[in-house]
Amino acid sequence: MENCMTIVDYIVIAGVLVCIGWLSYLTYIFFGIQKEKKEVLSSLKSDGIDDILEKHGKQLKKSDIDSKELYTITDELSKKLSSSITKCGVIRFNPFAGEGGNQSFSIALLNDHNTGAVISSLYSRNSGSRFFAKPVTNGESEINLTNEEREAIKNAS
Repeated sequence: MENCMTIVDYIVIAGVLVCIGWLSYLTYIFFGIQKEKKEVLSSLKSDGIDDILEKHGKQLKKSDIDSKELYTITDELSKKLSSSITKCGVIRFNPFAGEGGNQSFSIALLNDHNTGAVISSLYSRNSGSRFFAKPVTNGESEINLTNEEREAIKNAS
């Protein structure tokens, strides 16, 4: 019976040592966290967590205002962009058989609504270049368009 008691004593002592080791480890971790907390608070030069939270709250409000301003600017730019020239179609051609080459052209400059202008240049050796501009609304013009001008509009769309 004495040997059993000795084994039980050893088991109890081992258990106590394991518990002491575990408590020492947890204490070490706890004081490490406390030290990091003090370093963070001292680096921010504030009195406590309340000041830090208040500063972050103010920064969040400012960020919210800034993001609203950015959305407003983005909306304005989107509106301007939709009316700006964003599409371009070019076609080169020879209007006079046997003369020159493909030195004449039609260029369509359109916005997102297919509104803008088509500019054409007709080149001839005898008379040089002549330029014509026609307004375009929704891909059509009130002035008769040539096949090349229609093709330039189609290429731009």
